[in-house]
Amino acid sequence: MARATLERAVDAATSPAETAQAHAALADLAFTTGDPAEALRQTRMARAADPDGPDLLAAQATAEAALGGTPAALADCTLVVDGAAALVDGAAPDRSPGDRRRSRTRHP
Repeated sequence: MARATLERAVDAATSPAETAQAHAALADLAFTTGDPAEALRQTRMARAADPDGPDLLAAQATAEAALGGTPAALADCTLVVDGAAALVDGAAPDRSPGDRRRSRTRHP
């Protein structure tokens, strides 16, 4: 029943944000019911609608890890952490970690 409702929400979505939210909810449902492959599929569809959502990237990493895709999961987690660090440091998200370290040493 919940899955059918969420699938209708995907069909009824009128914006990329609504589409991403509905797919993310389907991913959560799949993961909690023991289907990490479906969770990964739904998360990828959510990210196609909202490629910049750090929570979606973290969900993708969780599903990848559950499926044994440790290298992909670690790479995605690194992107999430680097993006968060850039926001905290006030750095541009596309800066390398070394750039952020240098900027922190200049601005104690």
